[in-house]
Amino acid sequence: MYETYLSKFRDKHIAVIGDLMLDKYIFGKVERISQEAPIPVVLAQNEKYVLGGAANVAHNITTLSGNAYLFGVVGNDINKDIFLKKAEGLKINIEGVFIDEKRPTTEKTRIVINKQQLARIDFENTSYIDEHISNQIYKCIIKMKKLDLIIISDYGKGVISQKLLKKIIFFSKKKNIIVIADPKPKHKKFYVGVNLVKINNTEAREMLNLLIETEKDIQSAGIKIMEQLGSNVIITLGEQGMIVFEKGKKIIHIPTIAKEVFDVSGAGDTAIATVGLALSSGANLIEAATLSNISAGIKVTKHGTAPVSIEELRNHLKNEE
Repeated sequence: MYETYLSKFRDKHIAVIGDLMLDKYIFGKVERISQEAPIPVVLAQNEKYVLGGAANVAHNITTLSGNAYLFGVVGNDINKDIFLKKAEGLKINIEGVFIDEKRPTTEKTRIVINKQQLARIDFENTSYIDEHISNQIYKCIIKMKKLDLIIISDYGKGVISQKLLKKIIFFSKKKNIIVIADPKPKHKKFYVGVNLVKINNTEAREMLNLLIETEKDIQSAGIKIMEQLGSNVIITLGEQGMIVFEKGKKIIHIPTIAKEVFDVSGAGDTAIATVGLALSSGANLIEAATLSNISAGIKVTKHGTAPVSIEELRNHLKNEE
């Protein structure tokens, strides 16, 4: 059944709009404490760069065999060059990535010792981007010749504004294009009218400013968010899988497939990329969520923000038959 959808992924053209990040990892070891202060001295052994934020969503789309079109901003700096080169190498379309002279390329540097993070250093500007750049992004989106679905990846770093999202939602409804979102809780009111929002348990609590402890609490929260936004809702629950809230239908709890969890970072990006590809390929919401849950379960068995490939997804489905 699912192969019908997976075989269509390669023909899908997905716009990913949001906050672009460059994740830098410094790997090393600690053998002594500094004489200057009571802190460990890290002997760096190697480093690597990977795409983060909305760019990681786009990366997952390409590894799942889809066509990703990235929209956002980078600074005019060395990290911009690293970011764009990596994105091109991963076959991500970057015609919608614009340079903002007033801000740096968002970078998150993680210092890792024996597979454990020792510290993280962030370089970023979280103010909203200038309106003229926002308009350029919008104009680039509506000029796309092929567009099957739009993903909003909002990390609260300034790309997603209420004005931009309002125009995107209006355009998508006019063209009958599905819009799904991974929203920042403080931007909840921006997302009224999107087709689907995917959030985690913590984000649901922040959206409603309510204590969420039991499954009954989660179900009540999902229903409230669905009513407030007028959209379907997926709440991811880590090791407990995800709950799907679809307008006019019963609530469905999909258990996780992960037997071991090494690293949850990037799992949300993998999940929304898979949902988007599946929905645009004709899957219903429960089918799309099931595939998404499988992809996320594969991802958490990997270290870092490693994407999931179409082959990994196919192999898992074959093993389950």
